Parts: sequence; C-alpha cells; structure tokens
Amino acid sequence: REGGAAPPPVTLPHIPDDLLDLSGPNLIDVSEPTDSVVATAAPAVPSPVGEAPEDRATVDAVERWREGKNLRALLASVHLVAPNTAWTARSLSGLLDQAALKSAYREALLTFHPDKFPDQPILGRCVVDALIQAQRSER
Repeated sequence: REGGAAPPPVTLPHIPDDLLDLSGPNLIDVSEPTDSVVATAAPAVPSPVGEAPEDRATVDAVERWREGKNLRALLASVHLVAPNTAWTARSLSGLLDQAALKSAYREALLTFHPDKFPDQPILGRCVVDALIQAQRSER
C-alpha cells in the first residue's frame, strides 16, 4: 500500500435480531434420541439406493458371514460367501503369520474391489467393506 493508506472498512450486512435469537422454538432438543432417529441408524454395510431384492439378499448374506469374525477368520472363509471367484481359499493356520495375513488382505481387496469385480459389484463392495472394518478393528 503506497503512502501508508489504510484499506477501506468492510461493511457487513445487517442481520435481523430474530435470526440471532437462540432461545426461540426453532431449536431442536437433541438430549434424547427419538424413535425415528434410532430406527434410521445406518447398517454396518450401507445399501445402495434403489437396490433390487437380490442385492438385499447379498448384503444380508455378507452381514451373516462377517458377524463375530476377525480379519483372519474372514479371509479364511471368504470363499464361502463368494464361491466361483478368482479367490483361492486359505487356511486359518496359513494366516497366523503377519506377513501372510497382510498379503492375503491385500489380495482380497484387489480381488473383490467393485471395480475389479464387475459381475457382482454389490458382493464385492460388501466383502471389501467387511474386510476393511475388520482390519481397522484389529489395530
């Protein structure tokens, strides 16, 4: 700024007092969850909008498969939920080594990624989501 001149003052628009009043009836009480909030809780594996009944069956099957399993158990049994795929079954004892577990996890993500699994993208997405969630819970 030449000559040390101060910048022009910024003029803010006037905000009506009723918009600044935080005590009015427009506030929502969030102290207790309502039934509608509880009923709309998201499932562990999100469902796509406008899904077909067979897609819902796939999501439900994957939910039943992943229930109560850790990452090793999921990798050892993924062939049960996704038969006839490029995935080769692995034994649970073969996944005890950390390096083998990491290798199998990466291979499963590549095998079942929805972009790489175009025949059954819903199944691929659900399997990948289940594996990622199991891996995060083991950290």
